[in-house]
Amino acid sequence: MISSVDQYLTDGCGRCSHFQKPSCTVHLWKEELIFLRSLVNSTELKEELKWSQPCYTINGKNVIIIASFRDYCCISFLKGVLLKDDLELLSKPGENSQTSRMLKFKKTDDSMKLLEQPEVILNYIHQAIEIEKSGIKIPEIVK
Repeated sequence: MISSVDQYLTDGCGRCSHFQKPSCTVHLWKEELIFLRSLVNSTELKEELKWSQPCYTINGKNVIIIASFRDYCCISFLKGVLLKDDLELLSKPGENSQTSRMLKFKKTDDSMKLLEQPEVILNYIHQAIEIEKSGIKIPEIVK
């Protein structure tokens, strides 16, 4: 079991046979994950490790998770359905996802250019923080 985000970035999440191997998805996306981590850590969110992933909280509430997969890495907003998304960059993690939304970064498309625009990513992060601080609940009708 890993015990810190630093260990996550060094060894991987530890949830599969690729742990501590170059084939681990964390290693495939390490540079992007470190960059996303630096953006989130520039805010008031507290960095924790939950579900073997970097998770960022405020007042004990989960706000953001950073994760890597074979084909992409992402920053997930747990109440993402409430975020203002004028640029239409957010996507559902899965077809049946109700409330979370993510910014996905794939090496095969233009999404990587978003990493050159930290202010755009920070806008989503700050919105997520304000939503959580406000205590807004996701209405049943949105779910």
